[in-house]
Amino acid sequence: MRASFLLKTLLSASCVLAPAGDPGSFETGWISSKPEVRTFRSRSKQWGEGLYQVAVWKSGTGIEVVMSILMPDYAKFLQGALGPDLRPLRSKGVIVIGNQVVMEASSAYEGGKARIRTLVKPYDRTTEKELEAGAQVVDPSLVPLIPRILPLKAGAAFSFPALDPVTNSMGSYSLRVVAEEVLKGTACWRAETSSFEGKAVVWVEKATPHRVLRVETGAQEGVTELIQ
Repeated sequence: MRASFLLKTLLSASCVLAPAGDPGSFETGWISSKPEVRTFRSRSKQWGEGLYQVAVWKSGTGIEVVMSILMPDYAKFLQGALGPDLRPLRSKGVIVIGNQVVMEASSAYEGGKARIRTLVKPYDRTTEKELEAGAQVVDPSLVPLIPRILPLKAGAAFSFPALDPVTNSMGSYSLRVVAEEVLKGTACWRAETSSFEGKAVVWVEKATPHRVLRVETGAQEGVTELIQ
């Protein structure tokens, strides 16, 4: 079971999502040139308790995103560069599990192609693949922002063609608003998401900047909560 989870975790660092809707519907006005840094406390039955952090800002060429997860036997770092229209330019990620396994992944986008490379150490096992990326794709570095940039409202539902990075086949990513709730005094949308990783429930602040306040993941029995 752990080996399967490790494979999914590694390959998720290089997956892409292709949005079905108009990218102009994304709400990015809250992203500024000053980095916004959000820190979460994350608890997982498998990995224990740690910290999850996401930073996002506008640069001279588009949007930059940096994500990190630090837990007792697991660490993940992901950096992505997106154009002003949210089309990805490049991304790279590193995953460390215990003191023995290090995984690296990188993606580059050009001419409607996504070129993906993954390296598993200490086995030096490298996988490279070129995929049709289409006119608009969403890099995994954007995934933590998806609930924040979609125009959420009561009953809203969104579906994106999505790569299953375990099989390198197209699957789907979906988000559906299921309720309005108040979480710790903040009015939120409660949404359900589904992807190759399984199902999750996300609480997103209604007001700008639409912070994600809480995420519950069933498969890993995990809870992630915003602390600042």
